[in-house]
Amino acid sequence: MPDFLKGKKQLSSAEANHSRCVAKVRWIIESVNGKIKQWRYFSQTIQNSSTPFVGGYLNIICALINAYTKTSNIESDNQKQWATRMLELRDKENQLEQRLQQINQTKNRPQWKKYDAQMVNFPTLTEEDVQHICFGSYLFSFLSTLLISFNIGTYQIKQAKSYIEEHLKPSILDNEKYEFVVELSTKHVDLVRVRFASRHSSNKTYIATVQFDEDDYDEPIKGWFCTCAAGARIIGFCTHITALIWHLGVCRGETDSSDPQLSANNLLSNLEDCIQYSDNTSSSDDDDDSSETSSDDD
Repeated sequence: MPDFLKGKKQLSSAEANHSRCVAKVRWIIESVNGKIKQWRYFSQTIQNSSTPFVGGYLNIICALINAYTKTSNIESDNQKQWATRMLELRDKENQLEQRLQQINQTKNRPQWKKYDAQMVNFPTLTEEDVQHICFGSYLFSFLSTLLISFNIGTYQIKQAKSYIEEHLKPSILDNEKYEFVVELSTKHVDLVRVRFASRHSSNKTYIATVQFDEDDYDEPIKGWFCTCAAGARIIGFCTHITALIWHLGVCRGETDSSDPQLSANNLLSNLEDCIQYSDNTSSSDDDDDSSETSSDDD
């Protein structure tokens, strides 16, 4: 079973890693269940009176699935190495989390300044690179085809794109363009962080931090940590970290200005403009009415 918060704000690194391993194991189980439920009989509630026959029906359906559908899982040595690597990382601590704790405990805390994402000298990455990092290590780059076939990190990447769109803001220099704001520190040039508003609570903000080395072409991403519930894990990472790495590494901080984004910030600002416009219109109408009344009295 995956770990639960139980009143805590965040899972520890070991707990988050354990939950990630459980999710990987459950994937194949849910995949098989999905194939079985494609049959009408097993997609609905089964009556107790049918219990003696369910086993036979299940054997028939599974035989048909094995005979005429694509295999869900292909045995290979790569998968064993993949699983072994996950077990090696399961009990390890998040080094960047410990570093950030030490930084925050110092008297002279670093000052973080806001910049447009395009101004960050971040390592150039591909979509396959991000999927490899989602797995947890660059050491298994030869697993590219296998990882993509299992859609490792694909859902996170899709969700990360929507996170970026929600946090775009109009550029200060050009209102017709949008920018993604990141934070940098002069004392720690290898760190970049972003504040993400929670989708579930308006009062919560999560800080996603990534440690990188632009000169290391083999392993440019050194570590990551996020303050969300599962942000301390090192077997893959949360959607906030995915969004940060994807936008800076793959998109290079660029946004599509031809497609205006309907982010929450833009919607609120437009709503405020509408309210102000409505108030100004109402006041001008009142002034016109009063002037007409006074002229009629004269």
